[in-house]
Amino acid sequence: MLTACSIRFYLRPDRKKKEGEHPVWVRVIVNRRKIELFTYHFADPNKWDAQSGRLKGASREDNYLNLKLANIEARVFELRDSQERAGKRFSVIDVRIMLKHGSTINDMSFIEFFKKHINKLKLHTREYSPTVVVQYQTTMVHFEQYLNSIGQKQLLLRELNTNHLVAFEEYLLTEYINPTLQRGMLRSTANKYLSRIRTVLKHAVRAGAIERSPFDLGFKLKATKSQREALTIEEIELIAKHDLGQNPSLERVRDIFLFSCYTGLRYMDAQCLKAEDIKMDKKNNRLWVKIRQRKTKEIIELPLLSKAVEIYYKYQVLREATGYVLPRLSNQKVNTYLHIIAELVGIKKKVTHHIARYCFCNTILLDEDIDIATVSKMMGHNSLRSTAVYARVSRKLLANAAEKVDKKPVVVKPNICLN
Repeated sequence: MLTACSIRFYLRPDRKKKEGEHPVWVRVIVNRRKIELFTYHFADPNKWDAQSGRLKGASREDNYLNLKLANIEARVFELRDSQERAGKRFSVIDVRIMLKHGSTINDMSFIEFFKKHINKLKLHTREYSPTVVVQYQTTMVHFEQYLNSIGQKQLLLRELNTNHLVAFEEYLLTEYINPTLQRGMLRSTANKYLSRIRTVLKHAVRAGAIERSPFDLGFKLKATKSQREALTIEEIELIAKHDLGQNPSLERVRDIFLFSCYTGLRYMDAQCLKAEDIKMDKKNNRLWVKIRQRKTKEIIELPLLSKAVEIYYKYQVLREATGYVLPRLSNQKVNTYLHIIAELVGIKKKVTHHIARYCFCNTILLDEDIDIATVSKMMGHNSLRSTAVYARVSRKLLANAAEKVDKKPVVVKPNICLN
């Protein structure tokens, strides 16, 4: 017995175009469950027959639209018939996937859905930067390489399970070799790729492509404790005062790093900083930065410390020529040069550009007894919880605490005996 299914096309006058045409929508009901979708077609309401759900005109354009609508209707019934011939349950979810994505829930591959998700990100330019799009594209490439490593060209979306996630995680950690660094992937990096997979699968659930995500069925990301350690003020001074062999490239990278040490700006925010983002506040005679952070989309305002101001004026000629405050280099090149700089000055810690943000939080602010609420504001955080990820209790803070306790006078209360 065929599953009950009805289809009706109708116009949406509330969403009409400027030319007066109304969008054509389709309502599909399967076993009393209903979905309504835009067909991506428009029609003249004066020619529309509401009873038949077709245009009454006989022009070439009218016949073309009627043919398109008939094709949609035929595809829905053909899908129902093929599902039931295969002994599978037919539902409105199948219809939604077919009409919106061009495939059914049974034959859509994970990579196909992934590509559609990336294309959607590209459309939302205000929410997702080109960098985010590249990150998702890289994640998809890694997953394709994993499939190739197991001799599988494609994987259906409905077949993706926790076993595949475990195997993909193992592939990233053990088989993948970074062509530049010539080493395997760190767990923290692997977690970022897996978290993007999780986001794509959440959208698949929301779209009705799958009922549940494998991440909801027991697969968990293994947490890694951050080992980043801020530089001391002495180490920062070592970097600032070293001649670096008078190498201009190393000097530029040093300035990029130190600017973030004294502002707390992330790499991308510092690299995209323009002349118009820094203005003089005449009331306190200090330069201020005001930008919208790339990561959080939140606006941050902070005063420039004197050391940052020195670097700002150092590149005045460059700023006037390009409009940018700092020399522009890739994050990878900056980190490569920072590794060389650390070796030259004798610092054993791992130094990357992101360490500058830890230096600003701990060495520049917290170690100077700036309260955590102010630190959080200057870091551009919305909550103290975010700041706590960066904040560390240094030896200097512990020593200051001990000194304050020692300086506090001890009051000894006399013992009074009442007879």
